[in-house]
Amino acid sequence: MRYEGKRNRTVRSIAWSMTFFMIAGMAPVLAQESAASRGFHQAIFIDALGQELTSSHYAEKGMEKIMRADFNAIFVQGRYFGEVFYNSIIEPRSSRIDPIYPDPLYDIIHKAHSNSMNKSIKVFAWLDILPCHSGIISAIPPIGNIMQRRPDWLMENDKGGKMDHDKMFYIDPGIPDAQNYIVTMITEVVHKYNVDGILLDNIRYPDDGLNWGYNPLSLAEYYRDTGLTERPLTYDPRFCDWRRAQLTSLMEKIREKVKSIKPDAQIFIGGIAWSSPDSWGWDFKNSPAYSLVFQDWLGWMEKGLVDGVVVHTYKQAPQQTPEFNQWLEYLVTQKGKGKILCSIGGFFNFTQAIISQIKSVRVKELDGVALYCQRIPSKDSPELLFQILPTTAFSPKLFRIPKSGITYAPIEKVTPTPEEPTTPTLSMSVASTETLLLTPTPSPTPMEYVTLPITAGLPSLPNLAELITPTPVVTPIAPTPTKVVEKTTPFGEPPAISERTPSPSDKPDVKTPTPLPDILYATKQWDNIYLKNGSAIKGKIIEEVEGKATIETSKGFIMTLPVADIEKVVQYR
Repeated sequence: MRYEGKRNRTVRSIAWSMTFFMIAGMAPVLAQESAASRGFHQAIFIDALGQELTSSHYAEKGMEKIMRADFNAIFVQGRYFGEVFYNSIIEPRSSRIDPIYPDPLYDIIHKAHSNSMNKSIKVFAWLDILPCHSGIISAIPPIGNIMQRRPDWLMENDKGGKMDHDKMFYIDPGIPDAQNYIVTMITEVVHKYNVDGILLDNIRYPDDGLNWGYNPLSLAEYYRDTGLTERPLTYDPRFCDWRRAQLTSLMEKIREKVKSIKPDAQIFIGGIAWSSPDSWGWDFKNSPAYSLVFQDWLGWMEKGLVDGVVVHTYKQAPQQTPEFNQWLEYLVTQKGKGKILCSIGGFFNFTQAIISQIKSVRVKELDGVALYCQRIPSKDSPELLFQILPTTAFSPKLFRIPKSGITYAPIEKVTPTPEEPTTPTLSMSVASTETLLLTPTPSPTPMEYVTLPITAGLPSLPNLAELITPTPVVTPIAPTPTKVVEKTTPFGEPPAISERTPSPSDKPDVKTPTPLPDILYATKQWDNIYLKNGSAIKGKIIEEVEGKATIETSKGFIMTLPVADIEKVVQYR
Protein backbone atom coordinates (compact mmCIF):
# COMPACT_ATOMS: atom_id res chain seq x y z
CA MET A 1 0.00 0.00 0.00
CA ARG A 2 2.80 2.37 0.85
CA TYR A 3 4.61 1.33 -2.35
CA GLU A 4 1.52 2.04 -4.50
CA GLY A 5 1.07 5.46 -2.94
CA LYS A 6 4.72 6.30 -3.57
CA ARG A 7 4.44 5.13 -7.16
CA ASN A 8 1.32 7.24 -7.72
CA ARG A 9 3.06 10.29 -6.31
CA THR A 10 5.98 9.61 -8.62
CA VAL A 11 3.71 9.30 -11.64
CA ARG A 12 1.90 12.53 -10.72
CA SER A 13 5.23 14.28 -10.26
CA ILE A 14 6.42 13.16 -13.68
CA ALA A 15 3.11 14.21 -15.23
CA TRP A 16 3.31 17.67 -13.67
CA SER A 17 6.91 18.00 -14.83
CA MET A 18 5.96 17.07 -18.39
CA THR A 19 3.07 19.52 -18.32
CA PHE A 20 5.34 22.30 -17.04
CA PHE A 21 7.91 21.77 -19.78
CA MET A 22 5.18 21.58 -22.44
CA ILE A 23 3.73 24.90 -21.26
CA ALA A 24 7.18 26.43 -21.03
CA GLY A 25 7.89 25.32 -24.56
CA MET A 26 4.62 26.79 -25.75
CA ALA A 27 5.10 30.09 -23.92
CA PRO A 28 6.79 31.98 -26.77
CA VAL A 29 4.06 30.89 -29.19
CA LEU A 30 1.28 31.85 -26.79
CA ALA A 31 2.89 35.23 -26.17
CA GLN A 32 3.21 35.80 -29.91
CA GLU A 33 -0.44 34.88 -30.52
CA SER A 34 -1.48 37.23 -27.73
CA ALA A 35 0.52 40.09 -29.23
CA ALA A 36 -0.95 39.47 -32.66
CA SER A 37 -4.48 39.26 -31.32
CA ARG A 38 -4.17 42.72 -29.76
CA GLY A 39 -3.89 44.35 -33.19
CA PHE A 40 -1.68 47.04 -31.69
CA HIS A 41 0.94 48.29 -34.16
CA GLN A 42 4.36 48.17 -32.51
CA ALA A 43 6.23 49.85 -35.35
CA ILE A 44 9.69 51.30 -35.81
CA PHE A 45 11.15 53.56 -38.50
CA ILE A 46 14.22 52.48 -40.46
CA ASP A 47 15.46 55.74 -41.95
CA ALA A 48 17.75 56.34 -44.89
CA LEU A 49 20.50 57.88 -42.75
CA GLY A 50 21.16 54.64 -40.87
CA GLN A 51 23.21 51.66 -42.02
CA GLU A 52 20.39 49.13 -42.28
CA LEU A 53 19.65 50.06 -45.90
CA THR A 54 23.26 50.13 -47.07
CA SER A 55 24.26 46.44 -46.87
CA SER A 56 22.85 42.98 -46.18
CA HIS A 57 25.07 42.62 -43.11
CA TYR A 58 23.64 45.69 -41.37
CA ALA A 59 20.13 44.78 -42.46
CA GLU A 60 20.49 41.35 -40.82
CA LYS A 61 21.75 42.83 -37.55
CA GLY A 62 19.01 45.45 -37.50
CA MET A 63 16.25 42.93 -38.14
CA GLU A 64 17.46 40.66 -35.34
CA LYS A 65 17.23 43.55 -32.86
CA ILE A 66 13.79 44.54 -34.11
CA MET A 67 12.43 40.99 -33.78
CA ARG A 68 13.82 40.49 -30.28
CA ALA A 69 12.25 43.77 -29.16
CA ASP A 70 8.82 42.48 -30.27
CA PHE A 71 8.14 45.07 -32.97
CA ASN A 72 5.52 43.83 -35.43
CA ALA A 73 5.73 46.52 -38.13
CA ILE A 74 8.48 48.45 -39.91
CA PHE A 75 8.37 51.68 -41.86
CA VAL A 76 11.30 51.38 -44.30
CA GLN A 77 12.36 54.64 -45.94
CA GLY A 78 12.27 53.80 -49.62
CA ARG A 79 12.49 57.36 -50.98
CA TYR A 80 14.55 60.17 -49.52
CA PHE A 81 15.18 63.52 -51.28
CA GLY A 82 14.56 62.10 -54.73
CA GLU A 83 16.76 59.02 -54.32
CA VAL A 84 15.45 55.52 -53.65
CA PHE A 85 16.56 52.45 -51.72
CA TYR A 86 15.06 49.91 -54.12
CA ASN A 87 15.41 49.07 -57.80
CA SER A 88 13.55 51.65 -59.85
CA ILE A 89 13.25 52.60 -63.50
CA ILE A 90 11.83 55.99 -62.48
CA GLU A 91 14.16 57.43 -59.85
CA PRO A 92 17.92 57.08 -59.16
CA ARG A 93 19.32 54.56 -56.68
CA SER A 94 20.92 56.12 -53.61
CA SER A 95 24.70 56.41 -53.66
CA ARG A 96 24.76 55.30 -50.00
CA ILE A 97 23.90 51.71 -50.95
CA ASP A 98 26.78 49.26 -51.23
CA PRO A 99 27.18 48.49 -54.97
CA ILE A 100 27.07 44.75 -54.28
CA TYR A 101 23.83 45.04 -52.27
CA PRO A 102 21.20 44.20 -54.89
CA ASP A 103 17.98 45.59 -53.37
CA PRO A 104 17.59 46.93 -49.79
CA LEU A 105 13.78 47.07 -49.77
CA TYR A 106 13.42 43.52 -51.13
CA ASP A 107 15.94 42.23 -48.59
CA ILE A 108 14.15 43.86 -45.63
CA ILE A 109 10.79 42.48 -46.81
CA HIS A 110 12.26 38.98 -47.20
CA LYS A 111 13.82 39.04 -43.73
CA ALA A 112 10.65 40.40 -42.12
CA HIS A 113 8.35 37.86 -43.75
CA SER A 114 10.64 34.86 -43.42
CA ASN A 115 9.45 33.94 -39.88
CA SER A 116 13.02 33.12 -38.88
CA MET A 117 12.11 33.79 -35.23
CA ASN A 118 8.46 32.68 -35.45
CA LYS A 119 7.51 36.32 -35.93
CA SER A 120 6.06 37.83 -39.06
CA ILE A 121 6.63 41.58 -39.29
CA LYS A 122 4.63 43.84 -41.56
CA VAL A 123 6.64 46.09 -43.86
CA PHE A 124 5.47 49.50 -45.06
CA ALA A 125 7.37 51.38 -47.75
CA TRP A 126 7.93 54.83 -46.25
CA LEU A 127 8.10 57.39 -49.06
CA ASP A 128 8.90 61.10 -48.80
CA ILE A 129 6.64 62.50 -51.50
CA LEU A 130 7.10 66.21 -52.29
CA PRO A 131 10.72 66.89 -51.15
CA CYS A 132 12.97 66.09 -54.10
CA HIS A 133 16.45 67.33 -53.13
CA SER A 134 18.41 68.92 -50.29
CA GLY A 135 20.81 71.74 -50.95
CA ILE A 136 22.67 70.70 -47.79
CA ILE A 137 23.59 67.34 -49.33
CA SER A 138 24.86 68.83 -52.58
CA ALA A 139 24.51 71.98 -54.65
CA ILE A 140 23.71 69.92 -57.75
CA PRO A 141 21.15 67.10 -57.73
CA PRO A 142 22.38 63.64 -58.79
CA ILE A 143 21.89 62.33 -62.31
CA GLY A 144 18.33 61.17 -62.82
CA ASN A 145 16.85 63.28 -60.00
CA ILE A 146 13.46 64.69 -60.92
CA MET A 147 14.68 68.18 -60.02
CA GLN A 148 17.32 67.86 -62.71
CA ARG A 149 14.95 66.37 -65.28
CA ARG A 150 11.98 68.68 -64.66
CA PRO A 151 13.14 71.91 -63.00
CA ASP A 152 9.89 73.53 -64.18
CA TRP A 153 8.01 71.39 -61.63
CA LEU A 154 9.75 72.88 -58.59
CA MET A 155 7.62 74.70 -56.04
CA GLU A 156 8.24 78.45 -55.78
CA ASN A 157 7.45 80.95 -53.05
CA ASP A 158 5.91 84.39 -53.49
CA LYS A 159 9.39 85.91 -53.97
CA GLY A 160 10.36 83.44 -56.70
CA GLY A 161 12.60 81.38 -54.41
CA LYS A 162 12.78 77.61 -54.91
CA MET A 163 14.58 76.56 -51.72
CA ASP A 164 12.96 76.73 -48.27
CA HIS A 165 14.65 77.81 -45.03
CA ASP A 166 15.96 74.24 -44.56
CA LYS A 167 17.45 74.33 -48.09
CA MET A 168 14.94 71.77 -49.34
CA PHE A 169 13.37 71.68 -52.81
CA TYR A 170 9.79 70.47 -53.38
CA ILE A 171 7.70 69.25 -56.30
CA ASP A 172 4.63 71.47 -56.75
CA PRO A 173 1.44 69.37 -56.36
CA GLY A 174 -0.55 72.02 -58.22
CA ILE A 175 0.93 70.82 -61.53
CA PRO A 176 -1.12 67.92 -63.01
CA ASP A 177 1.89 66.28 -64.70
CA ALA A 178 3.81 66.40 -61.41
CA GLN A 179 0.90 64.68 -59.66
CA ASN A 180 0.88 61.93 -62.29
CA TYR A 181 4.62 61.44 -61.82
CA ILE A 182 4.18 60.99 -58.05
CA VAL A 183 1.36 58.47 -58.57
CA THR A 184 3.54 56.50 -61.01
CA MET A 185 6.46 56.48 -58.57
CA ILE A 186 4.26 55.09 -55.78
CA THR A 187 2.58 52.59 -58.11
CA GLU A 188 5.96 51.11 -59.06
CA VAL A 189 6.72 50.24 -55.44
CA VAL A 190 3.33 48.64 -54.75
CA HIS A 191 3.45 46.68 -58.02
CA LYS A 192 7.01 45.34 -57.70
CA TYR A 193 7.32 44.65 -53.97
CA ASN A 194 5.35 42.52 -51.51
CA VAL A 195 4.78 45.39 -49.10
CA ASP A 196 1.96 45.29 -46.57
CA GLY A 197 1.32 48.96 -47.17
CA ILE A 198 2.83 52.38 -47.73
CA LEU A 199 3.48 55.39 -45.52
CA LEU A 200 3.25 58.65 -47.45
CA ASP A 201 5.26 61.35 -45.70
CA ASN A 202 5.66 65.05 -46.42
CA ILE A 203 2.53 65.39 -48.55
CA ARG A 204 2.35 69.00 -47.49
CA TYR A 205 3.71 72.43 -48.33
CA PRO A 206 6.93 73.71 -46.66
CA ASP A 207 6.88 74.91 -43.04
CA ASP A 208 5.87 78.46 -44.07
CA GLY A 209 3.30 77.01 -46.44
CA LEU A 210 1.30 80.23 -46.96
CA ASN A 211 4.21 81.64 -48.94
CA TRP A 212 4.44 78.70 -51.38
CA GLY A 213 2.62 77.54 -54.50
CA TYR A 214 3.69 80.27 -56.95
CA ASN A 215 5.18 78.09 -59.69
CA PRO A 216 3.93 79.62 -63.00
CA LEU A 217 2.48 76.28 -64.14
CA SER A 218 0.68 75.89 -60.82
CA LEU A 219 -0.67 79.46 -60.90
CA ALA A 220 -1.98 78.85 -64.44
CA GLU A 221 -4.00 75.93 -63.06
CA TYR A 222 -5.27 78.14 -60.23
CA TYR A 223 -6.43 80.81 -62.67
CA ARG A 224 -8.11 78.19 -64.86
CA ASP A 225 -9.90 76.50 -61.93
CA THR A 226 -11.09 79.70 -60.21
CA GLY A 227 -11.60 82.05 -63.14
CA LEU A 228 -9.46 84.66 -61.40
CA THR A 229 -6.72 86.63 -63.14
CA GLU A 230 -4.91 88.54 -60.39
CA ARG A 231 -1.92 87.12 -58.59
CA PRO A 232 -3.21 85.76 -55.24
CA LEU A 233 -2.07 86.99 -51.87
CA THR A 234 -0.35 84.37 -49.74
CA TYR A 235 -3.19 84.40 -47.21
CA ASP A 236 -6.09 84.65 -49.69
CA PRO A 237 -8.65 82.05 -48.47
CA ARG A 238 -9.44 81.07 -52.06
CA PHE A 239 -5.78 80.35 -52.78
CA CYS A 240 -5.43 78.46 -49.49
CA ASP A 241 -8.45 76.29 -50.29
CA TRP A 242 -7.14 75.62 -53.80
CA ARG A 243 -3.69 74.51 -52.58
CA ARG A 244 -5.30 72.24 -49.99
CA ALA A 245 -7.51 70.77 -52.72
CA GLN A 246 -4.44 69.89 -54.82
CA LEU A 247 -3.12 67.65 -52.05
CA THR A 248 -6.54 66.06 -51.65
CA SER A 249 -6.70 65.44 -55.40
CA LEU A 250 -3.27 63.80 -55.27
CA MET A 251 -4.40 61.55 -52.42
CA GLU A 252 -7.49 60.50 -54.40
CA LYS A 253 -5.34 59.49 -57.36
CA ILE A 254 -2.89 57.57 -55.16
CA ARG A 255 -5.61 55.60 -53.40
CA GLU A 256 -7.41 54.70 -56.62
CA LYS A 257 -4.22 53.40 -58.24
CA VAL A 258 -2.79 51.57 -55.20
CA LYS A 259 -6.07 49.80 -54.36
CA SER A 260 -6.52 48.73 -57.98
CA ILE A 261 -3.16 46.95 -57.84
CA LYS A 262 -3.25 45.60 -54.28
CA PRO A 263 -6.63 46.05 -52.53
CA ASP A 264 -5.26 44.82 -49.20
CA ALA A 265 -2.35 47.28 -49.12
CA GLN A 266 -2.74 49.73 -46.25
CA ILE A 267 -2.23 53.42 -47.01
CA PHE A 268 -0.95 55.50 -44.11
CA ILE A 269 -0.20 59.22 -44.09
CA GLY A 270 2.37 60.98 -41.93
CA GLY A 271 0.32 63.64 -40.13
CA ILE A 272 1.70 66.94 -38.82
CA ALA A 273 1.21 67.45 -35.07
CA TRP A 274 2.77 70.84 -34.44
CA SER A 275 1.92 72.82 -31.32
CA SER A 276 -0.93 71.55 -29.11
CA PRO A 277 -4.71 71.30 -29.50
CA ASP A 278 -5.13 74.07 -26.93
CA SER A 279 -3.23 76.48 -29.17
CA TRP A 280 -5.74 76.03 -32.01
CA GLY A 281 -8.87 75.49 -29.96
CA TRP A 282 -9.30 71.76 -30.67
CA ASP A 283 -10.70 72.61 -34.12
CA PHE A 284 -8.58 70.86 -36.76
CA LYS A 285 -9.27 73.57 -39.35
CA ASN A 286 -7.39 76.00 -37.11
CA SER A 287 -4.39 73.67 -36.77
CA PRO A 288 -1.06 74.40 -38.50
CA ALA A 289 -1.44 71.15 -40.47
CA TYR A 290 -4.66 72.32 -42.10
CA SER A 291 -4.26 76.11 -42.24
CA LEU A 292 -0.51 76.56 -42.70
CA VAL A 293 0.86 73.61 -44.72
CA PHE A 294 -2.55 72.57 -46.17
CA GLN A 295 -2.36 68.95 -45.01
CA ASP A 296 -5.93 67.86 -44.25
CA TRP A 297 -4.93 64.45 -42.89
CA LEU A 298 -8.02 64.25 -40.68
CA GLY A 299 -10.30 64.97 -43.65
CA TRP A 300 -8.47 62.38 -45.77
CA MET A 301 -9.08 59.79 -43.07
CA GLU A 302 -12.74 60.77 -42.76
CA LYS A 303 -13.20 60.47 -46.53
CA GLY A 304 -11.53 57.06 -46.61
CA LEU A 305 -8.63 58.25 -48.77
CA VAL A 306 -6.19 56.74 -46.25
CA ASP A 307 -6.52 53.70 -44.01
CA GLY A 308 -4.78 55.42 -41.14
CA VAL A 309 -2.50 58.20 -40.01
CA VAL A 310 0.86 58.09 -38.26
CA VAL A 311 0.61 61.29 -36.25
CA HIS A 312 4.04 62.85 -35.72
CA THR A 313 3.61 63.40 -31.98
CA TYR A 314 7.35 63.90 -31.46
CA LYS A 315 7.38 65.53 -28.03
CA GLN A 316 10.33 65.66 -25.66
CA ALA A 317 9.80 64.86 -21.99
CA PRO A 318 9.39 66.63 -19.72
CA GLN A 319 8.94 70.04 -21.32
CA GLN A 320 6.57 68.87 -24.06
CA THR A 321 4.69 66.26 -22.05
CA PRO A 322 1.56 68.47 -21.75
CA GLU A 323 1.49 68.78 -25.56
CA PHE A 324 1.86 65.02 -25.93
CA ASN A 325 -0.99 64.33 -23.50
CA GLN A 326 -3.23 66.87 -25.20
CA TRP A 327 -2.63 65.21 -28.55
CA LEU A 328 -3.60 61.82 -27.11
CA GLU A 329 -6.81 63.31 -25.77
CA TYR A 330 -7.56 64.85 -29.17
CA LEU A 331 -6.81 61.64 -31.09
CA VAL A 332 -9.13 59.68 -28.81
CA THR A 333 -11.98 61.88 -30.09
CA GLN A 334 -11.11 60.83 -33.66
CA LYS A 335 -11.12 57.07 -33.07
CA GLY A 336 -13.17 55.04 -35.51
CA LYS A 337 -12.33 57.21 -38.54
CA GLY A 338 -9.25 55.11 -39.34
CA LYS A 339 -6.21 53.62 -37.67
CA ILE A 340 -4.32 56.12 -35.52
CA LEU A 341 -0.66 55.54 -34.66
CA CYS A 342 1.45 57.91 -32.56
CA SER A 343 5.06 58.59 -33.46
CA ILE A 344 7.45 58.44 -30.50
CA GLY A 345 10.61 60.57 -30.62
CA GLY A 346 13.26 58.20 -29.39
CA PHE A 347 16.03 60.39 -30.75
CA PHE A 348 15.59 62.99 -27.99
CA ASN A 349 14.03 61.02 -25.14
CA PHE A 350 15.40 58.73 -22.46
CA THR A 351 14.32 55.09 -22.22
CA GLN A 352 11.86 55.59 -19.40
CA ALA A 353 10.17 58.51 -21.14
CA ILE A 354 9.77 56.37 -24.26
CA ILE A 355 8.26 53.50 -22.27
CA SER A 356 5.92 55.93 -20.52
CA GLN A 357 4.73 57.50 -23.79
CA ILE A 358 4.05 54.10 -25.39
CA LYS A 359 2.09 53.00 -22.32
CA SER A 360 0.05 56.20 -22.46
CA VAL A 361 -0.90 55.47 -26.07
CA ARG A 362 -1.99 51.95 -25.12
CA VAL A 363 -4.08 53.22 -22.21
CA LYS A 364 -5.96 55.49 -24.63
CA GLU A 365 -6.60 52.40 -26.78
CA LEU A 366 -5.25 53.97 -29.95
CA ASP A 367 -4.06 51.68 -32.74
CA GLY A 368 -0.33 51.75 -32.22
CA VAL A 369 2.98 53.55 -31.97
CA ALA A 370 5.91 54.10 -34.31
CA LEU A 371 9.33 54.64 -32.71
CA TYR A 372 11.67 57.01 -34.50
CA CYS A 373 14.02 55.46 -35.23
CA GLN A 374 16.20 52.33 -35.57
CA ARG A 375 19.28 54.53 -35.95
CA ILE A 376 18.67 56.49 -32.70
CA PRO A 377 15.96 54.62 -30.77
CA SER A 378 16.73 56.36 -27.47
CA LYS A 379 18.94 59.07 -26.06
CA ASP A 380 20.60 56.96 -23.38
CA SER A 381 20.68 53.19 -23.98
CA PRO A 382 19.18 51.61 -27.12
CA GLU A 383 20.24 48.16 -25.88
CA LEU A 384 18.31 48.62 -22.63
CA LEU A 385 15.24 49.93 -24.44
CA PHE A 386 15.11 47.01 -26.88
CA GLN A 387 15.68 44.56 -24.03
CA ILE A 388 12.84 45.75 -21.81
CA LEU A 389 10.22 46.65 -24.44
CA PRO A 390 8.70 43.12 -24.62
CA THR A 391 8.11 42.99 -20.86
CA THR A 392 7.09 46.61 -20.32
CA ALA A 393 5.47 48.79 -23.00
CA PHE A 394 4.79 45.86 -25.37
CA SER A 395 3.73 43.38 -22.70
CA PRO A 396 0.43 41.63 -23.52
CA LYS A 397 -0.51 41.80 -19.81
CA LEU A 398 -0.45 45.57 -19.68
CA PHE A 399 -3.81 46.60 -18.23
CA ARG A 400 -3.20 49.41 -15.79
CA ILE A 401 -0.46 51.92 -16.36
CA PRO A 402 1.26 53.58 -13.41
CA LYS A 403 1.66 57.30 -13.79
CA SER A 404 5.29 57.17 -12.83
CA GLY A 405 7.64 57.41 -15.80
CA ILE A 406 10.78 59.44 -15.24
CA THR A 407 11.23 60.63 -11.67
CA TYR A 408 12.86 64.02 -11.64
CA ALA A 409 15.18 65.21 -8.93
CA PRO A 410 13.77 68.08 -6.86
CA ILE A 411 15.08 71.45 -7.89
CA GLU A 412 17.45 72.65 -5.23
CA LYS A 413 20.29 75.09 -5.04
CA VAL A 414 23.66 73.42 -5.32
CA THR A 415 26.89 75.22 -4.56
CA PRO A 416 29.21 74.33 -7.45
CA THR A 417 32.79 73.37 -6.89
CA PRO A 418 35.50 75.40 -8.64
CA GLU A 419 35.90 72.59 -11.20
CA GLU A 420 32.17 72.37 -12.11
CA PRO A 421 30.26 75.29 -13.65
CA THR A 422 26.70 76.05 -12.58
CA THR A 423 24.07 74.22 -14.62
CA PRO A 424 22.20 76.71 -16.86
CA THR A 425 18.52 77.40 -16.25
CA LEU A 426 16.04 75.46 -18.42
CA SER A 427 15.12 77.50 -21.48
CA MET A 428 13.14 76.61 -24.59
CA SER A 429 14.73 79.37 -26.65
CA VAL A 430 18.32 78.25 -26.34
CA ALA A 431 20.00 74.91 -25.82
CA SER A 432 20.46 74.28 -22.14
CA THR A 433 20.54 71.45 -19.64
CA GLU A 434 18.48 70.18 -16.73
CA THR A 435 19.50 67.68 -14.08
CA LEU A 436 17.27 64.61 -13.87
CA LEU A 437 17.15 61.46 -11.80
CA LEU A 438 16.30 58.32 -13.76
CA THR A 439 14.45 55.49 -12.02
CA PRO A 440 14.06 52.65 -14.55
CA THR A 441 13.28 48.99 -13.89
CA PRO A 442 14.98 47.92 -10.63
CA SER A 443 18.64 47.20 -11.17
CA PRO A 444 21.45 46.01 -8.89
CA THR A 445 23.35 49.17 -9.79
CA PRO A 446 21.62 52.35 -8.59
CA MET A 447 21.14 55.05 -11.23
CA GLU A 448 23.07 58.28 -10.96
CA TYR A 449 22.29 61.85 -11.83
CA VAL A 450 22.67 62.49 -15.53
CA THR A 451 22.53 65.63 -17.63
CA LEU A 452 19.71 65.87 -20.17
CA PRO A 453 20.46 68.24 -23.04
CA ILE A 454 17.41 70.21 -24.06
CA THR A 455 17.29 69.81 -27.82
CA ALA A 456 17.01 73.10 -29.68
CA GLY A 457 14.43 73.36 -32.48
CA LEU A 458 11.96 70.77 -31.20
CA PRO A 459 9.48 69.53 -33.82
CA SER A 460 6.68 71.84 -32.72
CA LEU A 461 5.06 74.87 -34.32
CA PRO A 462 7.54 76.78 -36.54
CA ASN A 463 8.44 80.37 -35.70
CA LEU A 464 5.82 81.99 -37.90
CA ALA A 465 7.04 85.48 -37.01
CA GLU A 466 10.25 84.71 -38.90
CA LEU A 467 8.75 82.67 -41.73
CA ILE A 468 5.60 84.47 -42.83
CA THR A 469 5.67 87.83 -44.60
CA PRO A 470 2.54 88.28 -46.76
CA THR A 471 2.86 89.80 -50.22
CA PRO A 472 2.47 93.61 -49.97
CA VAL A 473 0.00 95.39 -52.27
CA VAL A 474 0.85 98.87 -53.59
CA THR A 475 -2.02 101.22 -52.66
CA PRO A 476 -2.50 104.89 -51.72
CA ILE A 477 -1.37 106.14 -48.31
CA ALA A 478 -4.03 106.27 -45.61
CA PRO A 479 -5.12 109.69 -44.26
CA THR A 480 -3.59 111.18 -41.13
CA PRO A 481 -3.66 111.42 -38.17
CA THR A 482 -3.20 107.69 -37.69
CA LYS A 483 -4.39 105.70 -34.74
CA VAL A 484 -1.55 103.76 -33.21
CA VAL A 485 -2.78 100.78 -31.23
CA GLU A 486 -0.37 99.28 -28.73
CA LYS A 487 0.01 95.49 -28.85
CA THR A 488 -2.58 93.59 -26.84
CA THR A 489 -1.37 92.12 -23.59
CA PRO A 490 -1.27 88.36 -22.99
CA PHE A 491 -4.23 88.73 -20.63
CA GLY A 492 -6.52 90.33 -23.19
CA GLU A 493 -6.90 93.83 -21.66
CA PRO A 494 -8.19 96.50 -24.06
CA PRO A 495 -5.33 98.07 -26.06
CA ALA A 496 -4.23 101.61 -25.34
CA ILE A 497 -5.00 103.99 -28.24
CA SER A 498 -3.15 107.24 -28.82
CA GLU A 499 -3.40 109.94 -31.47
CA ARG A 500 -0.33 111.24 -33.22
CA THR A 501 0.87 112.31 -36.63
CA PRO A 502 3.41 109.99 -38.25
CA SER A 503 6.85 111.46 -38.76
CA PRO A 504 9.36 110.65 -41.54
CA SER A 505 11.41 108.69 -38.99
CA ASP A 506 8.56 106.19 -38.48
CA LYS A 507 9.36 103.07 -40.48
CA PRO A 508 7.02 100.09 -40.60
CA ASP A 509 8.76 96.92 -39.52
CA VAL A 510 7.45 94.68 -42.30
CA LYS A 511 10.17 92.01 -42.31
CA THR A 512 10.20 91.46 -38.55
CA PRO A 513 6.59 90.94 -37.39
CA THR A 514 5.71 91.34 -33.75
CA PRO A 515 5.82 88.02 -31.83
CA LEU A 516 2.45 86.79 -30.67
CA PRO A 517 1.52 86.28 -27.02
CA ASP A 518 0.93 82.69 -25.96
CA ILE A 519 -2.88 82.75 -25.87
CA LEU A 520 -5.73 80.59 -27.03
CA TYR A 521 -6.63 82.16 -30.38
CA ALA A 522 -9.77 80.15 -30.91
CA THR A 523 -11.52 81.72 -27.91
CA LYS A 524 -10.54 85.32 -28.63
CA GLN A 525 -13.00 87.86 -30.06
CA TRP A 526 -12.01 88.85 -33.61
CA ASP A 527 -13.07 91.51 -36.10
CA ASN A 528 -13.92 90.75 -39.73
CA ILE A 529 -11.44 92.57 -41.98
CA TYR A 530 -12.67 92.72 -45.60
CA LEU A 531 -10.12 93.33 -48.38
CA LYS A 532 -10.75 95.00 -51.73
CA ASN A 533 -9.74 91.84 -53.58
CA GLY A 534 -12.83 90.08 -52.21
CA SER A 535 -11.18 88.07 -49.44
CA ALA A 536 -11.70 88.43 -45.71
CA ILE A 537 -9.54 87.97 -42.61
CA LYS A 538 -10.60 87.29 -39.04
CA GLY A 539 -8.30 89.25 -36.77
CA LYS A 540 -7.42 92.52 -35.07
CA ILE A 541 -5.58 95.53 -36.43
CA ILE A 542 -2.99 96.07 -33.73
CA GLU A 543 -0.96 98.86 -35.36
CA GLU A 544 -1.14 101.39 -38.21
CA VAL A 545 2.00 103.25 -39.26
CA GLU A 546 2.50 105.25 -42.49
CA GLY A 547 -0.34 103.53 -44.27
CA LYS A 548 0.67 100.02 -43.18
CA ALA A 549 -1.65 97.92 -41.00
CA THR A 550 -0.28 95.15 -38.81
CA ILE A 551 -2.91 92.46 -38.29
CA GLU A 552 -3.01 89.71 -35.70
CA THR A 553 -5.11 86.91 -37.26
CA SER A 554 -7.30 84.28 -35.63
CA LYS A 555 -4.94 81.63 -37.07
CA GLY A 556 -2.12 82.88 -34.89
CA PHE A 557 -0.20 84.77 -37.60
CA ILE A 558 1.04 88.37 -37.81
CA MET A 559 0.79 90.04 -41.22
CA THR A 560 1.38 93.54 -42.59
CA LEU A 561 -0.46 95.07 -45.56
CA PRO A 562 -1.43 98.55 -46.84
CA VAL A 563 -4.35 100.18 -45.04
CA ALA A 564 -5.87 101.30 -48.35
CA ASP A 565 -6.16 97.66 -49.40
CA ILE A 566 -8.76 97.19 -46.63
CA GLU A 567 -12.36 97.69 -47.76
CA LYS A 568 -13.90 97.79 -44.29
CA VAL A 569 -13.57 96.42 -40.76
CA VAL A 570 -16.60 95.02 -38.95
CA GLN A 571 -15.69 95.14 -35.28
CA TYR A 572 -16.79 92.53 -32.78
CA ARG A 573 -19.50 93.84 -30.44
